[in-house]
Amino acid sequence: MLKIERVKPNKIKVLNYHFSHFFQDQIVKTIFQLYRTGKEPWGLEISGDSPVKIKSVRPGTPAAEAGVQNGDICIAVNGVNVCNAKQKEVTALIKSSAQCLRNDLTPT
Repeated sequence: MLKIERVKPNKIKVLNYHFSHFFQDQIVKTIFQLYRTGKEPWGLEISGDSPVKIKSVRPGTPAAEAGVQNGDICIAVNGVNVCNAKQKEVTALIKSSAQCLRNDLTPT
């Protein structure tokens, strides 16, 4: 049974992720807020520089449960714009996240 909690009007939090679609300058952006209880992996493998993309998503992880897809383009991590960032910088931002990770992604 899924636990659904309304967090803001027109936005729903389901299990361990929160997502919304925004239309800004003709770009669709999905915001994923991932949660974990311990030090389990987020389940993301990224690649590339400017832009960094999601290379793979491991099944059964917070990223997979949230619906993150291979090929999604990273726009921001924890509120930091990463459109022109290198993979190493994005990896550091992701690793610095303790129990909540916010990813702004554009689907491909």
